Amino acid sequence: MKNSALKSRCGFTLIELLVASAIMITLVLIVTKVAVDTLTAYDRVVADLSTQAEARSVLDNMERDLNTAVIRPDGRCWMEVIAPQATGDASGLLKLANISSDLQPVLMFFASPNDRTRWSTTAGVRTAISGETCAVCYRMGRRSPFDNPGTTIQQVYCVQRTVIDAQNTFSEAIPLLTVPTTALSAVTTGTPFTYWYNVSRSYISPYGASTSGLLISPTQMSSGGTGDAANTNLGWTMDEQNFCAQNTVGMSLTFWCASSETSAADVTRGAVRVLSLPAAALRPVVCFPGATGETTYRSAAASTGVGLKAAYAGPMSSVAPGTKGTDFFNYRARFYSDRVQLDTLADPLPYSLRQVEVSVTVLSPAGARELRAIQGIKGVAVGENTTASDFRRIVALYGRPYSRRVIVLGNGN
Repeated sequence: MKNSALKSRCGFTLIELLVASAIMITLVLIVTKVAVDTLTAYDRVVADLSTQAEARSVLDNMERDLNTAVIRPDGRCWMEVIAPQATGDASGLLKLANISSDLQPVLMFFASPNDRTRWSTTAGVRTAISGETCAVCYRMGRRSPFDNPGTTIQQVYCVQRTVIDAQNTFSEAIPLLTVPTTALSAVTTGTPFTYWYNVSRSYISPYGASTSGLLISPTQMSSGGTGDAANTNLGWTMDEQNFCAQNTVGMSLTFWCASSETSAADVTRGAVRVLSLPAAALRPVVCFPGATGETTYRSAAASTGVGLKAAYAGPMSSVAPGTKGTDFFNYRARFYSDRVQLDTLADPLPYSLRQVEVSVTVLSPAGARELRAIQGIKGVAVGENTTASDFRRIVALYGRPYSRRVIVLGNGN
């Protein structure tokens, strides 16, 4: 009897099994949650490291170049920036797919980069290149990092950095910067853009080969035999050797300038009122094209009502006395040592460039993959490649903004 009673009590009851199962399920859920959170955190860290690396590549290069920018007090235009296909733009450069004009500037200036080409090679003979001043260009494009331009699925938004050797800069670029004889607001020659656009120039590649060709060409990339108006221009500036950073979907520039104005009251320039500021205060010059396309997905680029432009400048009817103000341009600004010529103003501003604030927006790898997948479905030769809402959503979810303010040391005025 005792043995039978003991045998009957062996094993687990149904309640015990249910309790054990519940505990096990709880433990599995906890472990799964920890694993998912760990993988999510890992993915986030990897994405941040990836975007930081791309942004650092752009910002570090621009900082080094702008620190050594050459702006001489000789009446010449030593720096120029263009917002492609913005309001009033007559440069011939096209807007890049879904990215708004103010977020894809073409910046051209002269500097002394540490990584400039120092040798030319002809028939196996190396010859040292004399001089330090080089023509430098930053622009955005959409292409493969490996070939030109690559298949649809290979193409990524990118920043291209082009440095012309000192020898050809001295012989071809600098002589073009003659003092303009016409009204500064109407100048189309004698600026850096004159050198970079639509004329065959000589240059030495980073590998030492001497060659010639268009630096920025009006000829558009083609896909399947069809001209792709949404893609960027061809030319040496879009060569894979000049690839600087990928997955960059926006780059904006704010130029901080010292002013020789001593007015104690607000200054009126056309339809813009600028608040009088102390002599040591820096004034921003910013690009604000018309409120079209993708300018609304970043409030700082909105033309009215919100963002930087509304806070700093606007028509006389919308800027009350005593409020802040600034100068802005629609598509082109030219920088001399002691003045800045904006396309929106008839007369130059008595400004001297001191600093450049650079901001870049970089997509995480997941965002870049999603954007390329959408572009691959639609194809590259169909206008803006993605709908405005899709592009805004991807940038909002996966975009990482990075900024840096760079001192321009070479302008003593």
